Amino acid sequence: MTQSQYGGKSCAVGYKTTACNTSPCPVDCQLTTFTPWGSCSKQCGTGTQTRTRSVARVNAYNGAPCGTTSESQSCNTDSCTVHCAVTAWSSWSACTEKCGTGYQTRKRHVAKKNNQLGNLCPHLSSTRACNTHACPIDCIMGSWSAYGACSTSCGAHGRKMRSRSVNRASAYNGKACGVLSQITSCTATPCPTNCAVGAWSNWKSCSKTCGAGTTYRSRAVTLYAASGGRQCPPLKQTTKCNTASCNANCVVSKWGLWSLHKDLRLRLPGPRP
Repeated sequence: MTQSQYGGKSCAVGYKTTACNTSPCPVDCQLTTFTPWGSCSKQCGTGTQTRTRSVARVNAYNGAPCGTTSESQSCNTDSCTVHCAVTAWSSWSACTEKCGTGYQTRKRHVAKKNNQLGNLCPHLSSTRACNTHACPIDCIMGSWSAYGACSTSCGAHGRKMRSRSVNRASAYNGKACGVLSQITSCTATPCPTNCAVGAWSNWKSCSKTCGAGTTYRSRAVTLYAASGGRQCPPLKQTTKCNTASCNANCVVSKWGLWSLHKDLRLRLPGPRP
């Protein structure tokens, strides 16, 4: 076909338009851009994090469908730091000494071990001093001496004593010292008992009225001698009495025999009455 030129008549329309492919065009899904990655679910030891996007336009007419609206990925894949964890302290043990400074301990155990990144475990035992007060010091005493002499040389009411000394005094509430001396009764040999007598009685009647008679008086024993005491003195005392001469009358004997001289016989003085 030759195009018109130089003012020539234009060609008639050389084409004809008609509708075609009247079905709707496919509409592809459109998504927004992903959000930034979210926080990791763990700080260590491999957690996850996600990001999302939303649908800006829904697909239609067999358009491309929407893709996934969320994505996940691993994060913080490094090993976690594991610190040592221990249990609470146990109660303190009984003190090893009652006084004079002993010691007592307490313990705890590992509840969780640390890894190479974590803190090491602290001490698992602890010791402290206890009962630091001084121990009581009991008194120590020497042996008793022998008993001394009895305070009386005889009788049953004497006393004798023995003693002992302190070798070590008590301290810090220790056992106190006992007595340093002891006194006990002692029984010596019985004391001598001297004889005791009562008063003299009155003189008895004289055995004669004249010519030197005798009379006596007596006394009784009120306490007999014992244990070597002085013996009793005489209990009877005799003395002369009525010593004056008696009147002497002549006294003759009986007649004797006749002598050869028939006219003579004799008699001699007889004994005085």
